[in-house]
Amino acid sequence: MTKKSTAGLPSVLRQGLSALAIGSLALLALPSAHAGLLTGKTVSFTYYFPTASSVYSSPANGNYLVGAGVEIPTGVCCGFEGAVDISDSNIRVDFHASSSYSGAAFNGFRVTDVFNTIDDFTLASVNAVTNMAGFSAANVSFDANNIYVNWQGLSFEPGRVVSIDLAGAHVPEPGALSLLALSLLGLGLLRRQRG
Repeated sequence: MTKKSTAGLPSVLRQGLSALAIGSLALLALPSAHAGLLTGKTVSFTYYFPTASSVYSSPANGNYLVGAGVEIPTGVCCGFEGAVDISDSNIRVDFHASSSYSGAAFNGFRVTDVFNTIDDFTLASVNAVTNMAGFSAANVSFDANNIYVNWQGLSFEPGRVVSIDLAGAHVPEPGALSLLALSLLGLGLLRRQRG
């Protein structure tokens, strides 16, 4: 006959729950296999002028899979300015020509999450390698799904760089939340049977 605990659980089930709870907590403590912020994700690059809601016809507009290499090799806006490299946690523009952007309300681009697969953006800050005269944190804005770069009224020339560092808030995947709930249930049952 199987001996029952005070909570009415057979000892085999009690031992199984104990092993499950300990194993689940150990798995949750391991580093996440979560890929980075942007690597392997599809983003949309769209140029806006003269306002942040007026799409400007640019050969660079479109969707890009973030990975190795430069996503937009030529043409930030109009086909001549420079290259845009989007990496896991950075957007870098390397200028190859000389000109200036007009002083409209908005003259720049937006990078956005196309398929809602990117963690919410929590930071978009100017990297120290940025050397475009007059470019500062005031030229960058963001929300959970969008990064905006507005360089209205600024000039550029070959060798100028604008680099924006990004960070996001990792949201636990449903499987991890289920595992956490199961481990808490197991620990609760174990505590109850001991009490």
